[in-house]
Amino acid sequence: MYNYIRNNYHFHILLIIFSFGFVLFYGFKGVYPIDSFIIFNSAYNVLNGIHPFKDYWSISGPILDYIQALFFIIFGLNWSSYVIHSFFINILIVSTSFYFFQKLKINNYYSFFYSLSIAILAYPQIGTPFMDHHAFYFSYLSIIFFSLGIMTNRRLFWFLIPITLFISFFSKQIPSSYILILSTIFLIYYLQINKSKSKNIISGLLFGVAIASFIFLFWIFFADIPIKSFLVQYLNYPMSIGDSRIGQIKFDINSFVLQYKFIYLSFLIPFIYIIKSFKKIKIKDFYFNFFILNIILFCSFIFSQTITKNQIIIFFLIPYFLAVSHYFISINKGKSLYYFPIIILLVITTFKYHDRFNNNKKFMELVDANFDNAIDASIIDEKFNGLQWITNKFIDNPKKELSLLTESKDVMINSDFNYIIITDYQFFPAFLNLKTVSPAKWYDAMSVPNKKNIYHNQFKNFFMKSLNKQKIKYIYIIGKDKFPLDYMYKDQNCVVFSKLNEILYLSDISKC
Repeated sequence: MYNYIRNNYHFHILLIIFSFGFVLFYGFKGVYPIDSFIIFNSAYNVLNGIHPFKDYWSISGPILDYIQALFFIIFGLNWSSYVIHSFFINILIVSTSFYFFQKLKINNYYSFFYSLSIAILAYPQIGTPFMDHHAFYFSYLSIIFFSLGIMTNRRLFWFLIPITLFISFFSKQIPSSYILILSTIFLIYYLQINKSKSKNIISGLLFGVAIASFIFLFWIFFADIPIKSFLVQYLNYPMSIGDSRIGQIKFDINSFVLQYKFIYLSFLIPFIYIIKSFKKIKIKDFYFNFFILNIILFCSFIFSQTITKNQIIIFFLIPYFLAVSHYFISINKGKSLYYFPIIILLVITTFKYHDRFNNNKKFMELVDANFDNAIDASIIDEKFNGLQWITNKFIDNPKKELSLLTESKDVMINSDFNYIIITDYQFFPAFLNLKTVSPAKWYDAMSVPNKKNIYHNQFKNFFMKSLNKQKIKYIYIIGKDKFPLDYMYKDQNCVVFSKLNEILYLSDISKC
């Protein structure tokens, strides 16, 4: 390890610099309210002793809340601290990728450029911590550690597999669930053909499982999380909506092929190599087992991305699979000329998706935005110093949006009654130093069970119980019209709505 660091520290320093630059620049460029602020607020809640599943309804993973709370403690409650979290995760996956590519005996410079492409296509597309990204990235790391475990049989790598899958699962339920099921099946097969290696494999995995289990149980008892609430909110209800999403999938060429065409293309060479050498394959050969692991990664990520119905996160797989293709060319003793198409594809796709997702912020619905019109968000609070404010909601007039938000902040700060806030602009509790909490982490169509869902009544009871416990009679709704109160109290028709400005409602529920 010492020799590795001595020979490669300059590559890692460059990757850290590039990762920091890209995440920092794009993390301060524009926001997408429903996604950009959710972890900011939930981490603030953790700092106030407010926990998911117990104090508010949450169907998303809790681990980002606690990690971000730690970053707030270290770097302060501000936007810079928020972006630094993303930078650390970005450099983790980039540095690990570079190390892995070198273990595959890929040239230092090739390894550097594959890793640099990952650094550009991973977290810079959103720039701030988000559940989906953490989930995909840590599942990706689990496959790398599995591959390193097969390659070296070191306990450390086997230990890291359950740790990374644990972080991935408690970021979001997929793709780690699929990775875990398929990897377990593969592991059973691998242990059968490599019994001499089983001691290191089993001891490393068990230690990792033990540590992950300890962290989970410690959190359950430390935060006093009701097990039933956790199971309903994080497992049962998401499974009920996941089944409906799977049922709505169109199994057509566009959904599963065309939109991922460059990922397919980048993974084509390993397929060709395996087919050509099929009769010569020995089941203990590293390259064959490595290929199977990459099939697991490929299928799990494509399927998970498709059913989430979000903007595509997984284009960072292109440089990874191109590096895998590089490896398969090298073991086939291909000429240097054969690497040329790979590098061309790497350059084209990196620039293509960098421009689409980083420059034009497609993930954040800002493709049509003129970023010259962005406004310094410190106008609303110094915690957002440096953030260039522009959103999809007021894409042509961010100045007006900030003015309305500042006006709304002034109204709420002068309120002489107990209240909560329901909004996609989930920075307000931190700005106003609120100690009350909204009964749900966010209020989109998937997070709030509709009346046809079997968990609707449980959500409604949880919602009402939270308001009663906090003695809430007034609710501010910002930027969401009257949702979800018009939906929650529709049968009673007891809510009095007062529109205070273009985006702010005050809701009186005292008669409900």
